[in-house]
Amino acid sequence: MKVKFYDYITDYLTDIESALLKNEAENNLILGIANQISLNPALYQNNPFLLSIFERSELKLTGLMTPPHKLILSSCNEHLTEAIRAGAEALTEKQCKIPGIIAKSDIAFEFSQIWAELNQLRVREGLSEKLYILEKVKPHKSAQGKMRLADSSEMDLLINWAGKFILEIKTEPSGFDPTPLIKSKIEKRELYIWESDKKKVSMAAQTRPTKNGIIINLVYTPKEFRNRGYCTSLTASLSQHLLESGYNFCCLFTDIHNPISNKIYQKIGYFPITDFQEYYFDES
Repeated sequence: MKVKFYDYITDYLTDIESALLKNEAENNLILGIANQISLNPALYQNNPFLLSIFERSELKLTGLMTPPHKLILSSCNEHLTEAIRAGAEALTEKQCKIPGIIAKSDIAFEFSQIWAELNQLRVREGLSEKLYILEKVKPHKSAQGKMRLADSSEMDLLINWAGKFILEIKTEPSGFDPTPLIKSKIEKRELYIWESDKKKVSMAAQTRPTKNGIIINLVYTPKEFRNRGYCTSLTASLSQHLLESGYNFCCLFTDIHNPISNKIYQKIGYFPITDFQEYYFDES
């Protein structure tokens, strides 16, 4: 196994992109973030960690981490134990501090066990997620209201919503401030609201486009407006808008243990393709 680290995102994408595009939807997380960094190298405060593991000339496993966020691992291969161990050993040798891992469930579990063993850490299970894909929106009964772009006058409200959303899903580091994220989403015209009876009742965002697809995230409805179909209608409307904009598919992640969200997305045409798992590492 050969482990390769990168200083430049362009070199990294040259090595990984064609292989990961064979399963573009499954690899959307790492492809989307790598594309974002390529377009804006100053996007993250700290330089990203970029690595790939090869067996001869075949890409076996690739990883990306934007500190202080979790390490993301992707692969289009099976039988990855040797590649995972080689990557974990190389990262340990570089004294890389990894707060957590997110990857397809089998990869995440195997890496977490090896990493904890090498670095004398405890493994703590994080969010279990299901990845969905949509290629066509199913007909459905729409809730009252309509979708529209968010604007800067709603900044405080949407920052508040984003903070509550992040607390619910627990995917960001403790103390994460959503203000820059929401400001950027509004400026880039990537954040949408469902408005009903002149009330703002739900939000959703587009993010991390890949060659043929795009992700929907930040899907949030305040508790007082839930169970009225607003989230379903907003997600369906945004998905349709993105397909009409030229994307071949949309993806989103859900909490495996939330039966409501898993049900509503399937209702509008999303279907599951794989499971992801988060793990965090604590001092023993």
